[in-house]
This record gives sequence, C-alpha cells and structure tokens, in this order.
Amino acid sequence: LPLRLGATVADAVDHLTDSGPGRAVLETIPPDRHDDALAAVSEALRPHRDPEHGVMLDAAVLVTTARTPT
Repeated sequence: LPLRLGATVADAVDHLTDSGPGRAVLETIPPDRHDDALAAVSEALRPHRDPEHGVMLDAAVLVTTARTPT
C-alpha cells in the first residue's frame, strides 16, 4: 500500500514531525539535537522522492474487529 508523505522531502519531514508517532520520537531527542535528527530524517527520505508522486513509502494496514461476548 503506497503512502504519500508529501510533495517534497521538506513536506514529508513536516508531516512526520506533526504526526503522533513522529512527534513522540522527536520528543525523546534533546532539543539541541533536533536539527541533526531532522536532517537525518530528510536524508533517509530523499531516495523515496519521486518527481511525479512526491515522497512515497510502502505501508500496511491491519483491520481488526472485536466483539463483546454475550
């Protein structure tokens, strides 16, 4: 399942840092290292940028259903 993170690497980094999991990871990094961390994320995403489709990653979805026993 293709997941589009943004049109550009910068858009993708913004999306990840604004999302719950991305924000949670960033909060574990000392504030004076945030720029280094975001630069590393940008570098990791760069190979996944397609000029036509933007930054794309493979993703998966797990759909579950639960029922209360009666």
